[in-house]
Amino acid sequence: MLACSALTREICWCVARSPNRIDPVFIEKGAHNQPDRLRERLQRVINETPAEEYDRILLAYSLCGRATDGLTARNLPVIIPRAHDCATLLIGSREAFLRCFGDQLSRPWTSASYAERNSGGDFSAPNALWTNGEPDFTELAARYGEEGAQVVLDALRQYRTEDGELWFIDVPETSHPAVVQALEAAAVQKGLVLKRIPGNISLLQRLVDGPWAPEDYLVLEPGCRIEALFDHEQVIRAVPESAP
Repeated sequence: MLACSALTREICWCVARSPNRIDPVFIEKGAHNQPDRLRERLQRVINETPAEEYDRILLAYSLCGRATDGLTARNLPVIIPRAHDCATLLIGSREAFLRCFGDQLSRPWTSASYAERNSGGDFSAPNALWTNGEPDFTELAARYGEEGAQVVLDALRQYRTEDGELWFIDVPETSHPAVVQALEAAAVQKGLVLKRIPGNISLLQRLVDGPWAPEDYLVLEPGCRIEALFDHEQVIRAVPESAP
């Protein structure tokens, strides 16, 4: 199983309760900031996973900025949830994600795993609390030049909310009072109110356990690649590797 470290608590919970033998490999959360490189890393592991040792490869990822768009199954089937955003994996379904986020699909949110992987456990650190955190201007300028850096920041800022709320996806199985208290205190320090969104990791548990209902998961057979659809019904589909 290849998984984002932002799902560490939830994946470990699901694996511990699964009848299957799962070997999880966690990739640091920040890797999704460079989708092309993340895709290369995921593809490398997919290519190198031996068919004589494993039955299939599970991806605990969503489209993730198109990082999974174009991934190709080689020696083993690859199974991935049909999801645009990893918030879907913590809320339980695409339908629940749409009900919760509505017309704010890019709204910043956090969870216990996400926040601690941003901050190393220091929830008061800059940008520690939420997804879509604002990157450092100096780092962006080094990569894109000052004008390009400003364009990136302006694009990110259009998704900021003005209601003063930080949405916290609170997963019952992995919630801990000390973590919640730390998040609440850090949110107050940043002038925000922590709004709890009930979490549901059934989509992750079914990814680990199977079976994989086609409406919720794409089963990619060897020789096929993932193609993004950008809709809310399928999200992704399988096409032959050679397809244009």
